[in-house]
Amino acid sequence: MENSKLILNQGPDDLVSKKPDMKLDISGLICPFTSYETVQVLKMLNGGQLLEVITTDQSSALETIPAALRRRNLEFAVLENGNGSWVIRVRKTTASTEQFLQRQP
Repeated sequence: MENSKLILNQGPDDLVSKKPDMKLDISGLICPFTSYETVQVLKMLNGGQLLEVITTDQSSALETIPAALRRRNLEFAVLENGNGSWVIRVRKTTASTEQFLQRQP
């Protein structure tokens, strides 16, 4: 991640440096499937765990997925790899766990 450029940061700095608990590669998928898949995997995580999402869809990386994460009050960071892919690091907070049961992507 050292060659990645931080695009959005809606959380603490350790989102970028901490090792993720789970990785989801949704390269090749486009909206709305990218948001849906991300939310489904986040539902499986416990509060405090970190998910790394890899996508090749710019719209998903910069708009769709961040919007879904903001609606759930999640901490996240978006990084551009420079090779046509983006990495989104998301921490499922304990407070956000309740919201997953009530919201759709």
